[in-house]
Amino acid sequence: MKLLKVLNGTPDSVPPAWIMRQAGRYLPEYRALRQKAPSFMEFCFKPELTIEATLQPLRRFDLDAAIIFSDILVIPQALGQEVNFVSGEGPLLDPVDSGEKLKKLASKCDLEVLEPVFEAIKGVKASLSDVTPLLGFAGGPWTVLTYMIEGRGSKGKGHLKTLHFSLQAPTLFKVLLDRVVEATIEYLSCQIEAGADALKIFESWASSVPASRREDLLYEPLSRITGGLKRKYPNTPLILFPKGLPSQALEELRKRIKIDAIAYDASLSPSVILDQSREVVQAGPDTSFLLSGGRPLRDEVRRYKKTFEETPYIFNLAHGIVPEAPIEHVHEMLSYLRES
Repeated sequence: MKLLKVLNGTPDSVPPAWIMRQAGRYLPEYRALRQKAPSFMEFCFKPELTIEATLQPLRRFDLDAAIIFSDILVIPQALGQEVNFVSGEGPLLDPVDSGEKLKKLASKCDLEVLEPVFEAIKGVKASLSDVTPLLGFAGGPWTVLTYMIEGRGSKGKGHLKTLHFSLQAPTLFKVLLDRVVEATIEYLSCQIEAGADALKIFESWASSVPASRREDLLYEPLSRITGGLKRKYPNTPLILFPKGLPSQALEELRKRIKIDAIAYDASLSPSVILDQSREVVQAGPDTSFLLSGGRPLRDEVRRYKKTFEETPYIFNLAHGIVPEAPIEHVHEMLSYLRES
């Protein structure tokens, strides 16, 4: 499996490729499949649907990995917090912003709620070829907590409510943080047991943590998760996506956590990433280049490929595919990557 060889430190002249959100709304077959479950969370907990959604992009594109179709907010659901997705609004949750709200949550993760995810992993593994690995994933604890406490996406407000809660009710916040950390370790461990070949942790809102709070809100919780997983499953590669963290914070992160690869967004140039990286690199063009296609996309793909030609490197987008992405541009992007 090319992807796993690279994750273990072996460069490849043609880097392995997969794409964040490679299954989703830009595919007409996904939109048709989505009609079979009225709510998004219901869809996520129907293995027959998530297996199909996971496999759909691999039928269209020359990809080197599958990633299980799910959502980072299954963890709050398994802790007893109801999660709903509203069209045009995104996820909506009853905010856990008081001691009374915290008492309504379960003290630990209910793995029975998450069993459909594990069933889907087993089903996808049974359908994949021997050369295609399966990625499992979870949200980073800070990112998941922002949704649990604020009840929705931040809408550009920088997660001030979550930061305020962590300062004004530190004991309650610590209890909630510990539950999410332990639930994430359990959840990812079960994904490995079900057949996931590697894992990715999406700390998608890392950039909203002030520098003075990174130790408590990012480094220490992530260290507990990655350390716990590496002790139990030392041979399972871990990829971390600490979106938006500046170079200095990434350097501190490296000192604190056990990680095999870092996925970079477009805030750092390929040359800067190459100079600073100590791990396997996952990176690629900003999604705007995929929307554009043509020469801008070609030149950007070649730039990333050339920069990392002598280092263990996984090609991806800097962030995920958006619904309006033309399918032909995905084919185009991968053809530029595979050219000699």
